[in-house]
Amino acid sequence: MQELGLVSIGNTKLFSTTDVNGRYEISLTKNFDTKNNVINVNSLRFEGSLKANYSIEKQADLTVSCVSMIMGKIAMTTSH
Repeated sequence: MQELGLVSIGNTKLFSTTDVNGRYEISLTKNFDTKNNVINVNSLRFEGSLKANYSIEKQADLTVSCVSMIMGKIAMTTSH
């Protein structure tokens, strides 16, 4: 099963999830501040970012890096 990722534009509340092929779509309003130009991708296993080019609709392909995760648990006991 393909993992879905979260794509967001830095310093904004705009985001989208990717489909199973890694595609996403974010719609911008006409008064959007184009100074916010970093597209971030985060998921449980991958992360990456790229600088957006707002003069074109299709952005450059983004290569993400694999993030290692360590999972565990901590048991805590208290004495009364």
